[in-house]
Amino acid sequence: NPGEVRAALVIGNGAYPEGAIRQAANDARAMADVLRESGFDVTVQENLGQEALARAIRAFGQANRRSSLAVLY
Repeated sequence: NPGEVRAALVIGNGAYPEGAIRQAANDARAMADVLRESGFDVTVQENLGQEALARAIRAFGQANRRSSLAVLY
């Protein structure tokens, strides 16, 4: 739709001290590609610590208050 703003924040965290999730970053990149193809403005973040993750989510929410559709994956 014209004028529609679609935004997505895709997070791929897989580098955990207790054991890595090997496909997390690849899955995040693949999802980001699908969302871009669907007209979303996508931000991808990988392997964020707890504080950085909270900041990224908060910033995404603030930046996209007026978006028609916002996705957090």
